[in-house]
Amino acid sequence: MKDKSINELIELANSNDISALCELASRFELGEGGAEKDYKKSFEYYLRAAELGDAGAQFWVGYKYFHQQGTEKNDKEMIKWLKKSANQENSMAQWLLGGLYIEGKKNFIDIEENIELGMELLNKSAQSGNEFAKKKLEELKENL
Repeated sequence: MKDKSINELIELANSNDISALCELASRFELGEGGAEKDYKKSFEYYLRAAELGDAGAQFWVGYKYFHQQGTEKNDKEMIKWLKKSANQENSMAQWLLGGLYIEGKKNFIDIEENIELGMELLNKSAQSGNEFAKKKLEELKENL
């Protein structure tokens, strides 16, 4: 998809091509490949891919809700999309959601603390090689 023009990608995206949707989202996020930086457009393209079931896009939608990047804060939607992605074994979603469960409301996120589930998600993520999850687990062990 990297070799396609913006217009070609938009045409493919109009037929719900997930790869094209994700490529457009990335280009608008970074302001590359013929696209001006536009977090709102990036979010919209990721959301369309997420709605079609793409685990990576589902993670990015949750991440963007978390960072309010191209969208407003919405903890319920953030958690919904991170759960969908984590349930498809996306290690980044497992890492982020695991950390959120462990922190609970400490970070002003509307999520109930669930250390057992948080640790389970972090361990799954770390076992699949996610360095962020490995680092979070090390930090948690140091603070015991």
